[in-house]
Amino acid sequence: MIAAVETYLASRLCVEEIQPIVIGYETEILSRYRFKARRSALAGQEEIILDPKKSYRISDADSEVYFAECRKARTAERITIEGEDPDTCALLKAQHAVLLAENEVIKSMSDLPQLASLGDKLFLLTLEDRKKAIELSLGLITPFVSKDRAIRFAHATLVQYPRFAAQALLPH
Repeated sequence: MIAAVETYLASRLCVEEIQPIVIGYETEILSRYRFKARRSALAGQEEIILDPKKSYRISDADSEVYFAECRKARTAERITIEGEDPDTCALLKAQHAVLLAENEVIKSMSDLPQLASLGDKLFLLTLEDRKKAIELSLGLITPFVSKDRAIRFAHATLVQYPRFAAQALLPH
């Protein structure tokens, strides 16, 4: 349980380091190009997509431009890993690691008799129940966690990216 929570905390640290970089360049690209939504929520009006969370609404042709610009920005920000698909988004990869770590936290908590059913129902939990299970787990296990070990785990992941490899400091 402790190892699962340490891995979860490490994956969260990675997201915290990577997210501002990715959101920053995605927002900048959307602001610069001012792509139009394929369909506007309001009939007869154009909608400009400025929020990276809504980038899925731009046309296929605009998406090609957007993804090409994101590829350039990832390279410029040095958050690509050599040998990895150049379209791999560091933020999505980090968020996926959080999701997998959450699964492991929930599964590890199912070792407790009162929570045994959680392990079998992992993919049946609502998002709200999943969040509650994670919060409960963190509340129970965090006092026993080595924060230093979690930070070292995060650092081991982050140093794969050239941007973080040069940093002597570990994430906070």
